[in-house]
Amino acid sequence: MLFVLLGFFLTFSTTSLLRHPAFARWVAYYGFLTAVFNLVNGAILTAVFSDVYVGEWISVAMFMIYVLILATNSRVIDAPAPKA
Repeated sequence: MLFVLLGFFLTFSTTSLLRHPAFARWVAYYGFLTAVFNLVNGAILTAVFSDVYVGEWISVAMFMIYVLILATNSRVIDAPAPKA
């Protein structure tokens, strides 16, 4: 169930990032990569091998890295311009 909810969040958030002109495109591409890995791990590997826990840890770690990159990019965008 985790892979379904995580996949929905990643897909919707990365789609909205691609539409936003201020965000770096590579952040959205990393989000799509994480969503694809999550789908492959959750849907395919779990169906074939029922006890694949390493892939779940990797999916969660990739998601946490995505959130960290997203927060860093948001902070850079919202930073005030330096005064001259």
